[in-house]
Amino acid sequence: MQTTEYFENKLTQNEQGIERAWVETAYYSPECIVTHENGRVSHYAKINRQGGQYLRVILLKDKRTVKDAFFERHFRPKKHLSRARRG
Repeated sequence: MQTTEYFENKLTQNEQGIERAWVETAYYSPECIVTHENGRVSHYAKINRQGGQYLRVILLKDKRTVKDAFFERHFRPKKHLSRARRG
């Protein structure tokens, strides 16, 4: 898993309490993957230790490098999947 300097700095500051292991879970075993028009990809994983919130991990266009990670409060997998199918 490659990461950007921005991501590493954010993880070091750790304002949201995100653990690297959670990012790795979303990266390697996502529950949902969404490809955006700009070429970036979002991986989502449910983090039970955070009350079942979904962690969104954003990858660069190369689909290997983590740019950012944050909790997506309003993410619902079924809603997202139905939107992705229409697109």
